[in-house]
Amino acid sequence: SIAEITDEAGKVERVVEAIARSLLEQQEGAGAIAHSVEAIANMAQDSADSASKVAQEVGGLERSAAALTQAVQRFRLS
Repeated sequence: SIAEITDEAGKVERVVEAIARSLLEQQEGAGAIAHSVEAIANMAQDSADSASKVAQEVGGLERSAAALTQAVQRFRLS
């Protein structure tokens, strides 16, 4: 009967709407995950940049220490 068909169509419509809502929620979740991954990648890059700066500073300190050691040795020899 038409009433049964209409009732079944309503059920199908509700299922489709529920699926659509679920897909939208998943899409929003995926967007949030992508944003988090981007933030983590940015933090990793910042950490790498900081590590590079620290390495440069260490290199400068090593050169200064070597120069001071040579200066002390020259002072002792004179």
